[in-house]
Amino acid sequence: MKFKLFLQWLSKQSILFISSLLLGIVAIFILFFTSGQPRSIEQVAVGIAAISAFFSSISAIASLSQAAEIQKQREDQERPYIITYFDATNNGALYFVIENNGNSPAYDIKFKFKSAPIDYANRSLDKVSLFNNPITFLPAGKSLRQIVNATFRFFEKDNSTSFSFSVSYRSVSGVYFYEKLEHDLEYLRQVTLPVKTIGEHLGDVSQELKNLSRNIDKLINTNSLQTRPTRKRLNKKASKSSNK
Repeated sequence: MKFKLFLQWLSKQSILFISSLLLGIVAIFILFFTSGQPRSIEQVAVGIAAISAFFSSISAIASLSQAAEIQKQREDQERPYIITYFDATNNGALYFVIENNGNSPAYDIKFKFKSAPIDYANRSLDKVSLFNNPITFLPAGKSLRQIVNATFRFFEKDNSTSFSFSVSYRSVSGVYFYEKLEHDLEYLRQVTLPVKTIGEHLGDVSQELKNLSRNIDKLINTNSLQTRPTRKRLNKKASKSSNK
């Protein structure tokens, strides 16, 4: 791991060294052809060597730049990439989501809030253990969710809807990443509708049961009223037949 970091440092320093060497060769080249003094065969040979070194340096810089770019692209493809967002779900809950959208695991994920939202327990989110302690490991493609509050209750209070924080983490090769993030949830205020609580749902069920009970009672009473005249007629017919 340290050897890989050393090679990356050496590659960057090599580009700087060759660039400095190239400038020196250019300076020598200019002095050589602008001095105005007669030149011997040796001096001409030195000039030709300087020109050759000049073009070789350009080629070396181009090769090193290309190699560094390829290495950077490879690291970007293989690196972890932590994204965060607030998710207002269909069930009315507001979650803070941490997701590794990269292609390798992330280690030692740390959050530092400049302004943090307040959760359902009236706690600042940076006091919750998920954010108060480093997340030691998060595989690629996996996410963690921390409930904040019911969405409509979050906007009932005069809470701030703009939050800023930083996140730092490292890859499996030991490369550290640091990012500053900002989220503004004001757009959710207009699309959030109040969601019924469990008590309100139970109250609705209770009211529906009462209505059903009333309808059943009405149906029973109606049937009883319809059967009484029928019984009276049957009794009268029976009495007439006995008299005969």
